[in-house]
Amino acid sequence: MKNILSRQSVNEKLSNIFINRFGLDLETVANEDFDRHLLGNVFRLAPRDLVYIYMDIEREFGVSIPDEAVTSGALATINGTIDLICSQLYKIEQDAV
Repeated sequence: MKNILSRQSVNEKLSNIFINRFGLDLETVANEDFDRHLLGNVFRLAPRDLVYIYMDIEREFGVSIPDEAVTSGALATINGTIDLICSQLYKIEQDAV
């Protein structure tokens, strides 16, 4: 069975979330900033914004994000968030087999 979404597709959908929620186009963000903390100086999001991202991801991608992923900081960076979404989609795919 083929992956439900490629990493690029996940990135594009996540970019849409950021555009709709924060007016921030990830296409304009440098690749090296994808590893910077979302609460830091580059993105300047508030802690509550991570909650919005969490809810938007679950709704948009149809995944359930485990509490451990949240407490471990998996949603702290763009790359971490993309990795988390891809792993959750992979898990759904494997459970369907």
